[in-house]
Amino acid sequence: MMKNKLMIFDLDGTLIDSRLDIANALNMALEIEGFAKREVDEIASYVGKGAENLVQRAMFSDKAEDFQRVFIRFLEVYQKNLLQETKLFEGALDFIENSSRWKKAIITNKPLLHTKRIVEGLGLNKYFTWIIGADSLPVLKPDPGVMEPICQEMSDWEQAVMIGDSIVDIDFAKAAKLTSVVLTHGFSTEEELTSAKPDFIVKNFKELSCLSIFSSNNEHNT
Repeated sequence: MMKNKLMIFDLDGTLIDSRLDIANALNMALEIEGFAKREVDEIASYVGKGAENLVQRAMFSDKAEDFQRVFIRFLEVYQKNLLQETKLFEGALDFIENSSRWKKAIITNKPLLHTKRIVEGLGLNKYFTWIIGADSLPVLKPDPGVMEPICQEMSDWEQAVMIGDSIVDIDFAKAAKLTSVVLTHGFSTEEELTSAKPDFIVKNFKELSCLSIFSSNNEHNT
């Protein structure tokens, strides 16, 4: 009997284009709390290491009370506006649907509440066995400990792949001994991703589906 295959996805910049909703919510929070707004591309460069890191880097303030105000405001604003502009990247749904032989998980450094609302809003629930967010466990990617809920239910697999868009995803894949695949349509530049030495780099889901490791995706189950 064939062992299971495991496919882990990052969320922001990998499955979904959430750049504008994140930037707009953070800029609104910064403005309300008396801080200067940031350019969308600048905010995008801070995404990947969790909401706290995102807010801290955008503020340029070391005062804990300032951070707490902006952080809480950002979470409130973003929760109300997280599906205004956010959408799946082209080809993402087709790729997921054509990967029926793979068990699937989302592991993201985004808060779990926001993650679940987006996954539900985009109709993705039925495809994922595990959804793990920033506050699901005491650790974040790239710590391999974020895989604990998966390992408790699925102790062995024939193949396991991490699909992401950042150096954090590559480092996590290496630490967890997963094959690393990164897409360049997300929050990192191709140069940054290349320097981290992933196993595969692709531009989009069309190229992703052509990789040899997914060659059986379009075969019928037997």
